[in-house]
Amino acid sequence: MPMDVKVEISPAAYADIARRAVTEIEGVIGTARDPFFGIFGKFRRGYRAGGVKVERQEDGVYLSVDVVLKHGCDIRKTLMAARERIMQKVKAMTDTSAKVDIALKAIA
Repeated sequence: MPMDVKVEISPAAYADIARRAVTEIEGVIGTARDPFFGIFGKFRRGYRAGGVKVERQEDGVYLSVDVVLKHGCDIRKTLMAARERIMQKVKAMTDTSAKVDIALKAIA
């Protein structure tokens, strides 16, 4: 008799998927770390680490990703590609729908 297996994906796992997915895009250096997280992080809603904020929602997961781009890239095109890649990876790896907001924090 097959047993049901409950699978729970932690917010940290979603953040890791987003961080890895975003760096697959040409022009993205990585995510921007939040220097105030250690001080103020416990007062924020949701999970936040390494430039990615994760909030569980009834219909999926919400990710807010802060990125650093290479100088000279097309900002809009790069951010749209990064957003799409994150949504694809989250869906493929977890079978969860993701709403993704991307914020440009720096150009290096």
